[in-house]
Amino acid sequence: MPRLGEYILVNDNFKNAINIYLNLNKTDKILSYIPTKSSVAILDDYINAVNSNREQATILIGPYGKGKSHLLLVLLAILTLERKAVNNEIISQLFNKINNIDMKAVTDIKKVWNEKKPFLPVIISSSYNDLDQAFLVALNEAIKRANLTELIPDTFYSRALENIQSWKNEYKDTYDKFLLELSEKKWNIQDFKLALKECRKGALAVFKEIYPVLTSGSQFNPMINTDILPLFKNISEILHEEYNYSGIYIIFDEFSKFIESKDKTAAGNDMKLLQEICELAQESKNAQIFITMVAHKSIKEYGNYLSKDIINSFTGIEGRITEKFFVTSSKNNYELIQNAIIKNYKNEEDVPQISHFVNMSRAKKIHADIPFFHSDFEFNDFFNVVVRGCYPMNPVSAYMLLNISEKVAQNERTLFTFISKSEPNSMARFIEKHTEDIAWTVGADLVYDYFKGIFKKEISNRYIHDEWLKADYAISQCTTPEQIKIVKALAVINIINRPEELPADRKVLRNAVKVPTFDDVLNEMLEKEDIIYFKTSVGRIAFKTSIGADLGRIIQNRRKYLGDHVNISKVLAKVSNFDFIIPKKYNQDFAITRYFRYEFMTYESFFSLMFGESLFDDNEFCDGKVIAIINQDGNNHLKEVVGKVQDFSLQQLVVLVPQVPFNMITQIQEFEVIQALRQDQEFLKENAVLQTELDVFEEDLNLELNKFLQDSYGTDSGCTAVYYNDKFKQVDMEVNYDLDRLVSDICGTYYCQTPVINNEQINKQNLNSRIKNARKNIISFILDGIKDETFYGGTNLRRQYLDHCLHILGY
Repeated sequence: MPRLGEYILVNDNFKNAINIYLNLNKTDKILSYIPTKSSVAILDDYINAVNSNREQATILIGPYGKGKSHLLLVLLAILTLERKAVNNEIISQLFNKINNIDMKAVTDIKKVWNEKKPFLPVIISSSYNDLDQAFLVALNEAIKRANLTELIPDTFYSRALENIQSWKNEYKDTYDKFLLELSEKKWNIQDFKLALKECRKGALAVFKEIYPVLTSGSQFNPMINTDILPLFKNISEILHEEYNYSGIYIIFDEFSKFIESKDKTAAGNDMKLLQEICELAQESKNAQIFITMVAHKSIKEYGNYLSKDIINSFTGIEGRITEKFFVTSSKNNYELIQNAIIKNYKNEEDVPQISHFVNMSRAKKIHADIPFFHSDFEFNDFFNVVVRGCYPMNPVSAYMLLNISEKVAQNERTLFTFISKSEPNSMARFIEKHTEDIAWTVGADLVYDYFKGIFKKEISNRYIHDEWLKADYAISQCTTPEQIKIVKALAVINIINRPEELPADRKVLRNAVKVPTFDDVLNEMLEKEDIIYFKTSVGRIAFKTSIGADLGRIIQNRRKYLGDHVNISKVLAKVSNFDFIIPKKYNQDFAITRYFRYEFMTYESFFSLMFGESLFDDNEFCDGKVIAIINQDGNNHLKEVVGKVQDFSLQQLVVLVPQVPFNMITQIQEFEVIQALRQDQEFLKENAVLQTELDVFEEDLNLELNKFLQDSYGTDSGCTAVYYNDKFKQVDMEVNYDLDRLVSDICGTYYCQTPVINNEQINKQNLNSRIKNARKNIISFILDGIKDETFYGGTNLRRQYLDHCLHILGY
């Protein structure tokens, strides 16, 4: 009986993911590189940067499983291998491969190989919590790997190890006492020495604490410079001047994982070190230093679940790093799958089970049915690369695999491990265990099964987790294997969430899974509407998740009890993205940061104000306010608002009067109910399965409310901006306003006499005591007419601020 495994093999080169540290300069890994146009373009860009000593600090950004690590492994081989006969042969084979893609790139690589001396490769691991330690360990390992142990720098850690060895060899009593002290601190000598070798700060701290006990109170403080910057600079210069190297090439692998693991306390120090390393690289000339960080997405994209402190810390080094995006074309992406699969047959027609799936008529129908394929592929490319090249994956499951790999894949689960690693639910295991009676194609259900563990654990992306939750519940309600296949396919489509490319409709689902009686099974499921249903509003099939329905009923019941007792303004403020309005042009012109606070207010609250100044009595500092009126009764009361603004006569006040009536009371109530449920510990305990559903409901409400706010107060909403013009003592109005520009103009009039002092410490609102004293002394100096020349001498804070102030005053 024929089996799939007789005709389909997995390319051995794809069986293991590339690990730059473990695979550095290994011949088989270098020669397993399969160049594509996109990867060769990036490689050539890096090679040219080395040739011209530019872009010394870069971050290579691209999804998991697209070949970033393999690309950098090849780059390091070109830059770091010793120039000798055996390595010439390796590089020549690379030339032959790359020459078919880009002849110019081969010329550039030859220039580096023939004219540049090798670099010392330093591989930074993301597994260290302390970045100083990571750089120090990586440098030591690089020097050892190159058999240059005489260059290993003395450090506090190495001197501590020398002391321990000296005590052991020459001072037995001291050594025994050291062991006793160590055991009291819950250390054994083997682990402690290993910790010092790994440059762990905790171990060094313990050594420093014990040292005075053994040496009559003296402190352990050898005269050693262990600062990372001078170490790298000195080693690079010695390598260049004395050891025939061009310098150092640093690869910071898994940089995004390192970022994710940071707390806000450590982030600032680490980013400062990275900033200094980048600056050192940029300033290097003869002894070159390059650093490349590897990330799976731009750090800014982590903004939803990384703290602001970490994002802000990274922002400080952005200007010193060149971002390089590993962008691949659609065809390149499918070629990756094609290259990983070996066909052990000449023609599909020779194997009827395969020709059933790989044939022109079937391919034409799929090409027409799937929006992505007929928009991005000419038919011949689609047939040869996707249908024929990616078989035994069906075209839709190949699309799903590529997109899921980008969205959620991790080191242990990638496009390549799915194809080539023999583990549960992988394609390799499917081929290995295949029998004739099993479908001869890999469908979306296998993709779901392989990645479902990640879907379940995906905390950083609630949407993915929630889609898994819906699918998991739906699967529990299915009664046949065919229904389960359809549910799994629907779940993957939803998780990818690109309806313009892969909509959750009948055609896509039919092509995603092998279900012989597909239409009958789907029709039965849609008729019952207990698992899935046709969502008419969007024209797609969706989950009918009873978990969501139950929570919906709970929310509705609690909403009835809540009634009208809701704080509309508070809820809108919480969900809104309109916290502050920044007068950008004014701030730039005056070298200062002013802002208007954005606040929602009902007509009743606004008209009840006796004095406009009371708007600024809430102990929340701001330079002005924008009041967005909530139009509850459908009448915008524009005339009354104009009269009130005239009465207030406050230049630093803008009132927005919407045309759109407020009709979101239900959503406001539901939002309040969800907040109450989050505080209800008894409910959460009894309904643990519903907790993640709360996030889904809240996210939907957020979207609805923010869309309403945009429709009510956005630039093209017809909303009227009302403000007082002090010059003409009248109220002005603008429709379709630019709020940033309007606030900037108001600041330009109201705060026109602000002196331009381009110094943040002088301008800022909250100061530390040191800066306050400096400012106080300056004010006294100016007001009292002090003539003492020494007062403003030196380079202290007072002198800096005084220079700025005197310059503004015309001195």
